[in-house]
Amino acid sequence: MELAEELLKLRRDLDRITARLDHQVDAIAHVGARLDAIAVQQAPETAARAHAGDARRASAEERTLREESRLGATSLAIASNLDGSAQVRINGGTPFYLQAKPAALLRIIAASGGRTADDGLVGWRSYAEVSVALAKYTGRTATARNVTHTTYKLRKALRDAGQNWFFVQTDQRGNVRFALREAAAGLTADEKVRW
Repeated sequence: MELAEELLKLRRDLDRITARLDHQVDAIAHVGARLDAIAVQQAPETAARAHAGDARRASAEERTLREESRLGATSLAIASNLDGSAQVRINGGTPFYLQAKPAALLRIIAASGGRTADDGLVGWRSYAEVSVALAKYTGRTATARNVTHTTYKLRKALRDAGQNWFFVQTDQRGNVRFALREAAAGLTADEKVRW
């Protein structure tokens, strides 16, 4: 076998392995999202059993984060890496790393446009719209389920980085957005960001 043929075969093998790995990571994220949903549903029971001071403190922190997300982020800067991942900074805070798929999702749901919400924040996008845009970014087919999993990954990455994960908003009609003030949305494009 010639070297070029062998390299092509190896590349195809690598692509197949990557696709299987992506599927497994999505499946894990789906289970994580279900666990989070169950935890939210059980929160009243858990809170009732928790120590009263801890419950008040946790709910006060959550109320603060939710209020901040209702008002929206005032700035979002995304600096892309060659592999599609990105360094992100929200509201001028500490930069943090996002993997390629969550970074692509963030770019899509924080962009100006979408269905107007009349609250001064960027508009809502349906999971179907986002899946088409996500496929363009990643070069791979994306479904509404992929959007759900990637939304979970983005929220988890924000939480792990000490950021407000409530900025990633979804509604009951299958829409998603990043709570960014519309006036700041033009600043989300890739740019030479100096941290």
